[in-house]
Amino acid sequence: MLTRADWRSEWLITRRHPLLWAVIAGSTALVALAASNEAPRTDRELYESAVRLGLLVPAFILPFLAGAITPVFTLRDAEHGMDDLLAAYPQTPRDWLTVRLSSVAALLICLGAVQHLAIVGILAADHPGKFWDLLLRAGKLVALVHVPASLIWACVLARVSCAAGKASMVYLAAAFGWLAYLGLATLTDTPLIAGSFVAWEPLRTAMVLVDPYAITALVNPPPVESLPLSRYLAIGLGRAGWLVLCYLLVRGIKTLPASLAAQDSSVRSPGRIRRPLPWLPGLREAPGCFALLLRWTIADKFFLLALAGWAVLVFPEVFGGMTYAEQLSQLTPDSRDALNRVMWDMAPPMGALLLLYAADRASRMSRMAGMDGLTAATAYSSWRLLAAQLACLWVVALILLVFTLLIVLSAQLAAQSSIQPGEYLQQAGQIVTGLLLTATAFVALHGIVRSRMAANLIGLVLVVLGHSSLAPAMGLLHPLWKPLSLPLEVPDHVLGLDRNWSALASFAVAWSAVCAAAMLFAVRAHHRGLPYPQVALRRVLLNPATVAIVLLLTGAAWQALAIQRMLESDFSLVSANERAQRRAAYERRYAAWLDRPQPQVAAVYAFVDFAADGGRADLRVTMQLVNRSAASIDRILVGRNLLDVPATVAIDSAAIEARDPATGQAVFRLIAPMRPGETRTLRFAARITRSPLASSRSLLILSSHFASLPAFQILPVIGYQREFSLRDPAQRVQFRLPPLAVVPPSQLGELGPGSSLDRYQTTFETVISTPQRLHGVGPGELVRQWNEGGRSHFLFRTDRAIRNAPAFFALPWAARRWQVGSLTAEIRAPGPIGADNPSLLGMRDTLTWLNREMAPYPGRTLRLIAAPEFGSSGFALPQVMLISHRRSFRAHPAPDAGFDQAYRRAVHETAHQWFGHAIGYGVPEERAFLVESLAKYAELVMVERRYGSGAVRALVDWESDRLDRSRLAPAMVTVPLLDAEDTEDMYSRATVAFACLRSRVGDAALVAALRETARSSQQTGRPVRSLDFVQALKRIAGKAGEPAIDRMLTSNLPIAVGLARSGCAGDRSPQAN
Repeated sequence: MLTRADWRSEWLITRRHPLLWAVIAGSTALVALAASNEAPRTDRELYESAVRLGLLVPAFILPFLAGAITPVFTLRDAEHGMDDLLAAYPQTPRDWLTVRLSSVAALLICLGAVQHLAIVGILAADHPGKFWDLLLRAGKLVALVHVPASLIWACVLARVSCAAGKASMVYLAAAFGWLAYLGLATLTDTPLIAGSFVAWEPLRTAMVLVDPYAITALVNPPPVESLPLSRYLAIGLGRAGWLVLCYLLVRGIKTLPASLAAQDSSVRSPGRIRRPLPWLPGLREAPGCFALLLRWTIADKFFLLALAGWAVLVFPEVFGGMTYAEQLSQLTPDSRDALNRVMWDMAPPMGALLLLYAADRASRMSRMAGMDGLTAATAYSSWRLLAAQLACLWVVALILLVFTLLIVLSAQLAAQSSIQPGEYLQQAGQIVTGLLLTATAFVALHGIVRSRMAANLIGLVLVVLGHSSLAPAMGLLHPLWKPLSLPLEVPDHVLGLDRNWSALASFAVAWSAVCAAAMLFAVRAHHRGLPYPQVALRRVLLNPATVAIVLLLTGAAWQALAIQRMLESDFSLVSANERAQRRAAYERRYAAWLDRPQPQVAAVYAFVDFAADGGRADLRVTMQLVNRSAASIDRILVGRNLLDVPATVAIDSAAIEARDPATGQAVFRLIAPMRPGETRTLRFAARITRSPLASSRSLLILSSHFASLPAFQILPVIGYQREFSLRDPAQRVQFRLPPLAVVPPSQLGELGPGSSLDRYQTTFETVISTPQRLHGVGPGELVRQWNEGGRSHFLFRTDRAIRNAPAFFALPWAARRWQVGSLTAEIRAPGPIGADNPSLLGMRDTLTWLNREMAPYPGRTLRLIAAPEFGSSGFALPQVMLISHRRSFRAHPAPDAGFDQAYRRAVHETAHQWFGHAIGYGVPEERAFLVESLAKYAELVMVERRYGSGAVRALVDWESDRLDRSRLAPAMVTVPLLDAEDTEDMYSRATVAFACLRSRVGDAALVAALRETARSSQQTGRPVRSLDFVQALKRIAGKAGEPAIDRMLTSNLPIAVGLARSGCAGDRSPQAN
């Protein structure tokens, strides 16, 4: 019978284990760090942050906690040779299991509760009035999710402990469980996983019940919409099923780990090396017993099971995921698509973890086999021992890499996908460097650090820092803060793999020097497997090898400084807090300039020179400034734009009166004031560079075969820009700025008399110089093209003033053109483009419709460019559109898709030529309604006209489903669609709202309102408000349509309530009249 002393003794023993406290402290600090990075502005964001962080604990932290803590309780007797003592202790197996299992479960539950309390405390610090509400919600998550999950993990790992008797098998089970759930969550579109998607709808439906954390049921719509409690019914059934399974697992335990250890020691030799591997006979005499270490490592059950588990994870990921482009859209995959599924985000961390285990096994073989004293006394020198360990780990790294490539190859063969052997060689060549460096670092670490636990903990910290976002979350933005991680980018079919080689060389040189120095130090300070030092530290430091170590570290520091300079030139080391601080200083010093008259840009003359080898572009611009105010101007404020590039700025007949390098502002004093109507010339020259380390996840891309120069982010700005003000209330308090009274668009009054679109519009004339293999693209019409000095030159000129948002490009593809009435649709993309290409059809249909129904297109040519994966699926500039090559030109509809995503995206980006560049700018208080939400309306009309009513129903159903799954917590308070800033509102909610309005007021009224709004803006020259469109729509639709318009656009009702009251709830995709 158990007594209080049994429980007390258990805790007295385990609380002295250092691993226990290290894991507790590390996991709690990680949760606190994640919570501190949240900055919710509204109640809905606050509750969603609480739910997201609350689900992060069981899904991502609990498996590691359980895996690290369970062996401390269940395996300490077996691992420390206490089996005889345990056999003599008067405690039955049932009592032993009760004490140990209950202790593990209780500790996991308590730790989870503490971490949830930390989340609540940190989130409530900025929202003190919500503390008790957050605490109640956290309590519900603990009861529904964390307590059952803790019991599940405790029971499963206890069964593994009793079945295997080894801590390594417990670690494997925990890691496999975490990775398996991660894979299932990715395939069922769990919002916690970036890039997740629904691979198979029945799988997601099943996960509603069998999800061990109940996350699928919590974040997805209830499986039975007519049953209000169906969500909690699913959670309850799932919890009950898992607890029954746990009971059966525990009930099936017959043997304790200590008994297994006693049986194992009686039948096996300590080393467990009973026969050589048949394919290694020639390596028996290798220096440092290389063959012995290799057999010991790769013949281990854990290693073999890890490879088997890796195959189970990788094959379905590649087989099912290589065709994925986005939801409802597929690719015809090749080897690059298949390899990209695993080589860049899965293989490096998996390889690092497996190498960490292999390093522990190879470096501590003598201790595990009980022959550490014998090994230390051999004539083998330390460098031979370490060289054998290093060779062993390098072979392990190569085995994992080749095994991964073979899995990918088998998945491609099974899917009958085209195979490119060169792609395998190139990607393997870029990945193997990081694996070899990691292996070297782990061998050196185990050679220097005598304590096995300390060495493994340090190695685990290196893995976590190097292969997670923990370092950036801590404010450590420099890539060198991610040890042994090489910042390589996933290749696409536009930029390819070439740019990775330069980044690989830069970082590999730095880390190779560090690893080589660590290996030299390990050779001199090697402990040779004994628990006490073999060489005094003073002798190590006085050894001649110290000179080589110092030289290597000096070289690493020199290379790190070179990397630092390149990253600084790429603006890669500016944190969000630093940017906010600059904006705060800008507002504090120059807000008074808002009321001072300033000239406006009337014309821009630009010369752009793209370098032949990529990485550099010279930009020379002449800007004609005109005084359109009624007062004279004697001073002009000229400031830097979003991208702070080194540049020179000069204004004719003016001198710099003050310069502010911190904020990038300069005040020019004119020799003679500018009277109303007078002009001045501003000259701007800059050399924009991008190092090989620069990320391509931006519009600024300068490579040898594709260049994009977003001049609208580089050209200097005139006067004070309200758009640069800080809007986050918490940041304004942090930087001691006065509260910012921002009027939401739904309450915005009439614009003042000074509001004019002239401030935002200008004419452009551009000469673009490129290497002869490339083609220049700029705003306006191509007037002339010529070759001079071995380079191609292109002259572009606009017919009229357009929005001042220019960008310049150098592309490898010539233009292909199609007539759309009097307009021209131009596409620049690789491969053949037929007349039935969905992107071309989307351009042509939208150009025809909006040019006829809303307002004439302000130009003669609209260009579409196939873009690399620059961070967005599409981006619309005046007269030029960038659309993802992967998602638009390589993708095709999935079998279950009701519409074509490529067509929808082309419609959306084309519509921005009106919704965003004709209306939708010029009012800082406006948000995304006039830009993104109206473009979603254009999607509905065009998809229906091209593909029919079934396609538009599928589109609305898809957006409705996205909206349902986008919110982790029910929205207690919603904002009007006109005021929305969240992505799910401005896209998905807008689609559903306009589908309802098409049913209630009809397309004729909606198009007439758009036409009236655009015509009014053109006639008056003033910007458009969202309310202008709403008022025009109400006026045209009449009294009968006003209630639906208010509910969909200006009401704060939840969308479901608004649909129901408007009569649209019965049909999620109402049709137009």
